[in-house]
Amino acid sequence: MRQKTESKNGSFDKSTLGVVTSNEITSIDNRIKYCLIENPEQDCLEFYVKIWFNYQMKNKDLQTDGRQEFVAITKLILINEIQDFMKVSKDGWCIL
Repeated sequence: MRQKTESKNGSFDKSTLGVVTSNEITSIDNRIKYCLIENPEQDCLEFYVKIWFNYQMKNKDLQTDGRQEFVAITKLILINEIQDFMKVSKDGWCIL
């Protein structure tokens, strides 16, 4: 698989980034329980990750079906988006 990162002319060469692994995703935050990953098989495709987590709505019981999808053109952007999602305060609920 050939991957692209951004170059000066705006194209991407992902070969330096490799693929995203489930260990990389679940190690971002210990609250991530599982993940599904689709690495790009062609230069024009994006990385896709879906994560699962536990959460709690205000004054409600623990829920185990929390999930969020992420799509990005590079591995670095993808990981940053997941980290941001896990860090940002949620309105009316929280990730456990």
